[in-house]
Amino acid sequence: MWSLCRNFIRPALSTGGLQSLCRSVVAPLVSRSYGTRFNVPPSAEFVSRVSGIPTMNKLPHQESAEGLDAAFIGVPIDTGTSNRPGARFGPRQIRVESAMLRSFNSGTRAAPYDSLMVADIGDVNVNLYDLKDTCTRIREFYRKVLSAGCIPLTMGEEYYIISYFCGSLKAASPPSNESPP
Repeated sequence: MWSLCRNFIRPALSTGGLQSLCRSVVAPLVSRSYGTRFNVPPSAEFVSRVSGIPTMNKLPHQESAEGLDAAFIGVPIDTGTSNRPGARFGPRQIRVESAMLRSFNSGTRAAPYDSLMVADIGDVNVNLYDLKDTCTRIREFYRKVLSAGCIPLTMGEEYYIISYFCGSLKAASPPSNESPP
C-alpha cells in the first residue's frame, strides 16, 4: 500500500491535483472491470460491495429489456398471503445480498456475464390492494420483456402469481411444430 501511495498517488496529487489522480490511478482500475462489451459486475477490488444503488449482482439498471439476453426482474407481491406477509420485500433483499456474489463460479469456472448481456430492469409495478390488477400488470410486463427476446430472471413473487407468469410465457412462446413424446 505504501508503494502505491509513494509511486502513484503522491506524484499525481503534486503534479495535477485530484483530476490527475483520477486519470492516472482510478481510471485504469475501473477500466479493467468494464473492458468488455457485456455488463460485467464490478470487482470488489475496485468498487466497494456496500456502495451504490442495490441492483442484482451490482449490474447496471436498465429501464427496458431492449438489447438484453437476460434481465433480472423483481415481483414484490404478497397480496395472496393470509398470515405471513413480507414476501414483497424479497426482491429488494435479494438485490442487497447479491452484492456478495462474484461474477464467475470459482468451482466450475462458469462466467455467464462474459457471454450474455444482462441487466436489472427493476420491479413490476404491482398493486398491493388488488390481486387481479397485479396479475394483469405482471402479465403485461413479462409480455414486453419476452417480445424483446429477453429471458426473464424473476426474483420474489408468491405461488399464486406463478400461474399468471406461466400464462404470459406460454402466450409469448412461438408454437411448436413438434408432437409431444
